[in-house]
Amino acid sequence: QVGCVSCHMPLATSNGSIAGSEVAGDAGRIGDTRTHIFRINASTDDFTAMFNEDLTQVITDGQGRAAITVDFVCMRCHNGTGNAFALTPRSAGLIASGMHASGE
Repeated sequence: QVGCVSCHMPLATSNGSIAGSEVAGDAGRIGDTRTHIFRINASTDDFTAMFNEDLTQVITDGQGRAAITVDFVCMRCHNGTGNAFALTPRSAGLIASGMHASGE
């Protein structure tokens, strides 16, 4: 069942394993532990925008806040390998940007 934590606390941390392309497709990424990063960065389709240059730390904004990119949020399911309809990173970002536009 999909709930708030499905998108806002996805499996984006890796303690030992990550899902391969047979599960996540070529565009999605799935870790093995839920992240505690709640914000979503839907304004980029650059998958590395979540991490520093050597991919060892999460990038924060000027207020010290981190954000998850759509490859961990949307593309882990909407990647063309399962039952969910496939999205491109750009279309996933557009949908994610408007997800709570009604005030929900």
